[in-house]
Amino acid sequence: MRGSVKEGSRGSKKIVVILSIVVAVLILVILYFFVAQPQMNKYVAAKQYEGVNYALASILSGIQTQGFVQMPISENQSVILAYVTPEELQFLQQVRSQQAQQSAGGNTAQ
Repeated sequence: MRGSVKEGSRGSKKIVVILSIVVAVLILVILYFFVAQPQMNKYVAAKQYEGVNYALASILSGIQTQGFVQMPISENQSVILAYVTPEELQFLQQVRSQQAQQSAGGNTAQ
């Protein structure tokens, strides 16, 4: 009978060790989700914000020094950003509305 008591205590010790390991892993998982991950997310968000500010500053600097900035968006396409005064914008809007009227007038004549 004594042999079976020792084996039972060994088995319970193994169970206690295994459960302790499981509890430790669960505590580490909880710490990750509630402490480490939010800190990493804050860091990533701060770096993204910093990158956006850097990109905007670069674009504005290029427009101020060269008058325009060309940004490629695909292999054969690019976007050109240029500084336009309110007077130039008004003129461009007038030209565009005249072109729209001419193209509408040309479509009705056919």
